[in-house]
Amino acid sequence: MLETFDEFSAGIDMLGPQGVDALNGFSLIVELPAARDLQGLDALRRELGARLYRAVAEVLEASELHEVDTLRLDWSDGDVGVVYKEPSFGFRIDIRRDLRITLSRSGSSLRLFHNWYRLLMPYIRGLVSRIAIDLSEVLHSDFDLQPLRAAYRFSMIVYDFIPVHRQKPVSSHELIGPLLSRRPDEDGRFRPVPTGQDAASSLRTGRLDIKISNFREASPGVHLREVYDIQAPANQGYRGIWLDFHSIAETIGSDNAEPGARIAPRPDFLLENYEVPYRDFFRDRVVKGFMADFFREWNFSCAVGTMP
Repeated sequence: MLETFDEFSAGIDMLGPQGVDALNGFSLIVELPAARDLQGLDALRRELGARLYRAVAEVLEASELHEVDTLRLDWSDGDVGVVYKEPSFGFRIDIRRDLRITLSRSGSSLRLFHNWYRLLMPYIRGLVSRIAIDLSEVLHSDFDLQPLRAAYRFSMIVYDFIPVHRQKPVSSHELIGPLLSRRPDEDGRFRPVPTGQDAASSLRTGRLDIKISNFREASPGVHLREVYDIQAPANQGYRGIWLDFHSIAETIGSDNAEPGARIAPRPDFLLENYEVPYRDFFRDRVVKGFMADFFREWNFSCAVGTMP
C-alpha cells in the first residue's frame, strides 16, 4: 500500500499549499479488444450493469470505503456505468460501448485524492479482471477479453502566475514561450515567440500548446509512454494553463529488431503496480521535475473545478 500523504510529500517543496495542492481530475482507461459493440444490446447491458454494481460494491467493502448506499447505476450513450456518490471519495466506473473500461474522479485537494487512491487502487487490477470475465460470459465471446492498453491521466488547471519577486500577474504565454524557440507567425514563417507584454496579444498568438512524449523502461521488459500535455488557451485573458500528464502501457516500436517490429504492451504491470504512475511518474518526474523547473520563478494556484 502507498505511504500516507505526509510521508508521500515529505521534503518536496512543490507539493502542498505553496505549490501543487489539488488535481482537476483523474482517469484510468483500460482498453479491451473491441469484439462487440454494446449499442442496442439492452438485455445484455442490464445484466452487465447488475454484475458491475455487485463487483464495485464488493470493492467498496474490501477497501473499507463502505457507503454502498450511495452507489448508483448510470446509463448513457450506450455505456454501462456505476457512480459512487460519497462526497469525499466519489468516483465512477463505465464500460463503454466499445468495451473500454474507465475509472474517473473529479477534482479535489491532492491530500484527499491521495487518500482515495491509497484505499481504492490496490483493488483495481482485480476489478478490471472481474469486469473482463463478466463481459466474456455475458457476450458469449470466444475472444480473450484481456487488457490491450492502460492509461492513467492526472489533470491540473494552474492559474494566476505571479513572479516570486513581483506582485503583478503575467500571462500563460510568458511561461510557455521559453519552451519554444520559434513558432509560425501570421505569414506562416517561423519567428521568435513573443515575450513580455506582447506574449499574449490576440493579434500575435491565439494559443500555445505543447505535447511531449517520453518512453521509459519502468521494469525489465516493461516499457511505458509518459506524456506531458501543456495547453494555454485564451480563457480569461491567458490566465491559466491546462496540464494533462499520462502514463501509458501500449504497443511501442522496437529499436533492436527488424523494421515494423513491436514491443508487446504490459497493461497488467500498470494495473498491478498502481503506485508507479502516481509516485514514480506524477510525484517524482511531474511535480519534482517538470513543475519545479517550469514554475521555478512563479507562484500559482490550482483549480479543483473551473478556474475562478
